[in-house]
Amino acid sequence: MKNKKTVLVISSIVILLPILFGLIFWNSLPSSMNTHWGIDGSADGSMGKAMAVFALPLILLAAHWICIWAEEKFEPGDGQNKKIRNLTYWMIPVISLFTNGAVYAGAFEVEYNISKLLLVFMGCLFIVIGNYLPKCKQNFTMGIKVKWTLANTENWNVTHRLAGKLWVLGGAAMFLCMLLPEKLCFGFMIAIILLMVIIPTVYSFLYYKKQVKEGRADKKPKVDYGKLPRKMGVKTVIVIAIIAIITVSVILMSDFDVKLGDDSIEINAFGWNDLTVEYSVIESVELRDDFDIGSRNMGYGGISLYMGKFRNDELGYYTLYYNDASKKVILIKADGKYLAITAENTNATERLYNSLIEKTDK
Repeated sequence: MKNKKTVLVISSIVILLPILFGLIFWNSLPSSMNTHWGIDGSADGSMGKAMAVFALPLILLAAHWICIWAEEKFEPGDGQNKKIRNLTYWMIPVISLFTNGAVYAGAFEVEYNISKLLLVFMGCLFIVIGNYLPKCKQNFTMGIKVKWTLANTENWNVTHRLAGKLWVLGGAAMFLCMLLPEKLCFGFMIAIILLMVIIPTVYSFLYYKKQVKEGRADKKPKVDYGKLPRKMGVKTVIVIAIIAIITVSVILMSDFDVKLGDDSIEINAFGWNDLTVEYSVIESVELRDDFDIGSRNMGYGGISLYMGKFRNDELGYYTLYYNDASKKVILIKADGKYLAITAENTNATERLYNSLIEKTDK
């Protein structure tokens, strides 16, 4: 137990190392940092400096703790292979270093191909996991968890021997995808992942049917949940309730406020990053009666508010701060990029538009 706590502390520190890096180079970082890339490898989403430096590692830290908590609660004791446990402890720290490293590399204008880099990372990850899968014992947190594998040790073992080989091959296939055009990489990557999951699952079912026919398995698989802690249900409900409360609170509290300063538009947001646009870079300002916000690529979408990076057929990728209580939208083109904003209602949006026209003389 003491060793597990030590590993948890060390792995958590590794996850948070990007924050230390960000603080050391804080003054050298741009006010907005790319944090999302499209299928073609081009940056299409960004966050404010504070959000990029602090939010990403903290979100991964929370995910890490939840994974470790679930693994310990669902699989108490030392029954699981130690190498599998180590994989659980170190997977998210490695992801943190990779994702935040890509964000900082972009912030310092280091040239790299994010699509190729992602393929290399996922290829290595799948190969490592594939090597460990055959060693993975029956459990409720990792592996091909269907009734037929959980109910029968033999089925579990043969399924995971096959899955291990497929995941290694899938990892190798990721490297081959690097030879394809970037626009095709994403589709092939998804296809490979689906095959890595679907083939072992189907094989497990067919093997179960064979076992039933030979009298080596029950026709109705019975999974032994006796290993789970008795109070697991109550604890799970509590965790879900806490997550639900936090989610609802964020939805209800999220808001944004648009202010026109002497030299710039200032958007202060809760639930997404702030934005400042100087009047000097504004090329045009329009008031639209019928505006299609399109689909959210990255950002916040609540009951009536939408903030973040969106995409529609007319503009492509653009930034949106939108309250659906307003029937009109102000469309701004600045530095070759589009920004769509509203106020709290239609009348307020019209007043904001008139004031913006006076400020920019557009």
